[in-house]
Amino acid sequence: MSKESATVKSNRGTRRPKGISRMIEIPPDDADYVPVAVDSLESRVGYGSLLRQLQESYIVRVAFFRSKEGGALSPDEARARAFQPCEDEEEAKRLYEELMRNPVDQVRFIDLASMWRISPAFSESLWEMIKTEARDEFESGHLASKVLNPTQFQRTAWAVASYLGLRESFLEEWQPPGGIQVSLIDILAQSFFCFQHWVKQSVLRSQTPLRKSNAGYIQWQEQFNPDAVDDGYTYGHWDLPYVSEQAAVEHATRMADRWHRMYMRTLRNMRDFRRYSVTITNAQQVNFASEGAQQVNVAKA
Repeated sequence: MSKESATVKSNRGTRRPKGISRMIEIPPDDADYVPVAVDSLESRVGYGSLLRQLQESYIVRVAFFRSKEGGALSPDEARARAFQPCEDEEEAKRLYEELMRNPVDQVRFIDLASMWRISPAFSESLWEMIKTEARDEFESGHLASKVLNPTQFQRTAWAVASYLGLRESFLEEWQPPGGIQVSLIDILAQSFFCFQHWVKQSVLRSQTPLRKSNAGYIQWQEQFNPDAVDDGYTYGHWDLPYVSEQAAVEHATRMADRWHRMYMRTLRNMRDFRRYSVTITNAQQVNFASEGAQQVNVAKA
């Protein structure tokens, strides 16, 4: 985003809570504002929703410091630990610069609340930049790719590139005009990958031998750890389904069919979205005709 397009003066559409005087606000360095549509829904309601989030974050932190895990502090001590607002302009600027250097997904609501007391403009500007980054995350496809690869060992360069490559192929063919159809493209790409995964599982479970623990290894484990274990679970992200071999094969087949149906359902939704969403601009004459009905010509007066 260019500097010209990214700069919006405070009196020309920058969202601001009601009752806040412009005179007490400290603009970020170089007037680094984020453009906001004047006619957007959030600009109509102001920052009430953001303030509610800040309040909720404060309440959660107070409850934590009151709990045993947080030190079982007194109410006054918990409130003091939960919220440490900036005392002056310089402190607000230092916090702003520190947050600007940190990863955007690590900025907390309590950080915005700390700056709000001295400079609502700082908090507003940072909040708008966070939302802009979140939108870029969605439109670039990385948000949806994280759902398919939620853990670090799964999120390899090839795994992410495979998803984004397929998604870009869909985007190139479909040319979605806005966020709704982009989200359908993400659902389509995700369901395709999940379909491929369960087809692979179906083939593995039906045409390859089952991997089992060796009997000697099981006996060695029992000798090595004869005492009962309090927690028999190891680190992991899901539980092994206790099913027979035949049921496991059938389960993989059903899951592949389920994701295939989701893929086709999403594709039909995309088709219907375009079929029934028609926009006509600057037309001199338009012909309307349903199947088997007489054609009606509508001309511009």
